[in-house]
Amino acid sequence: MDKLKLKICVILLIFISPYYSFPQVFNDIEWYDVDSLLLILPPQQDEERLHTLNALAASLSFEDRAKCTQYATEAMALAGDLDNERGLAAAKRSLGLMEFYAGNYPGALNYFQKAMDIYEQTDNYYLMAQTLEDIAKVHYFANNIEKTFEVMFMARDIY
Repeated sequence: MDKLKLKICVILLIFISPYYSFPQVFNDIEWYDVDSLLLILPPQQDEERLHTLNALAASLSFEDRAKCTQYATEAMALAGDLDNERGLAAAKRSLGLMEFYAGNYPGALNYFQKAMDIYEQTDNYYLMAQTLEDIAKVHYFANNIEKTFEVMFMARDIY
């Protein structure tokens, strides 16, 4: 009976809610005030700067492809210099979100998979599960329903 309840919940979450409100797809993103981030960015260095660059990239992933790409690219370079795998994965995930919102599903899956590979190597289970949810959304909007369920159940198992 528990599996049946879980399947019903997944169906409601994945299939019904997007029909009522497409913006719900964007609810699980960490949104930040871009103007505030731009004010604090110039003097920042190292990890602090990396975090702000990733916050900017994530916040701009829906509305400004050029700026999202700019901040994510800078974050990836800085993450490489700092040997910060989590920062690198966050930048790749932001680029995946950007491609998803643009309707480039293969590009989105490519970036999400790169982020997943890093999260798996670093045993970051929470971010693995979140990225799997992102992958499931891509499959859902690409009308690949079987794959959507498969990936959502993988995320559930990790949670």
